[in-house]
Amino acid sequence: MQVALRWFRTEPLSPFRYVTAEHLVSKGRADDVINYIESLGTGAL
Repeated sequence: MQVALRWFRTEPLSPFRYVTAEHLVSKGRADDVINYIESLGTGAL
């Protein structure tokens, strides 16, 4: 759980101009974060 929380708060996401998932969620873009995570599982990125 700690690793996921650290990722959410601190990892810059290159497809989103290097902002964090936390920042995206705070801007109402939770669906984008979910889609991004799901795409990682399919190897899309």
